[in-house]
Amino acid sequence: MSEIGTQTTRQNPLQYVTDELKELHAKGVAPRLRVLEGEQKPVCIFDGREVINLASNNYLGLTTHKALRKAALDAVKRYGAGAGAVRTIAGTMKLHMELEARGFRKQRSKFSSTRTFRTASASCRNTPVFPGRS
Repeated sequence: MSEIGTQTTRQNPLQYVTDELKELHAKGVAPRLRVLEGEQKPVCIFDGREVINLASNNYLGLTTHKALRKAALDAVKRYGAGAGAVRTIAGTMKLHMELEARGFRKQRSKFSSTRTFRTASASCRNTPVFPGRS
């Protein structure tokens, strides 16, 4: 990086990113967000066009399932909206403990001979499972 570039970076650490984005826009190749108009379904409307959505994590159709929608609304009314914070820092909800005790522990025997990769990120819900490894 040139001396001028170094000085600019010291004054504004994000200037490089700003300059790169301007260049991408000038070339007409800057990434843009597509606007989803409605529900996340297999066929949906993006940017005014009906398309087959091959990029959704809603492959089980859970975001549009009527019973889950009702349960989610009931939970929001009772507990509020938002994740709160990390369970180990801010505590865990009694509801989560009850659900885990009721559901997960009953199902654990099915997976007793499997190992999963676990992460600290709450966004990694679709954890890969490798049968036969303990």
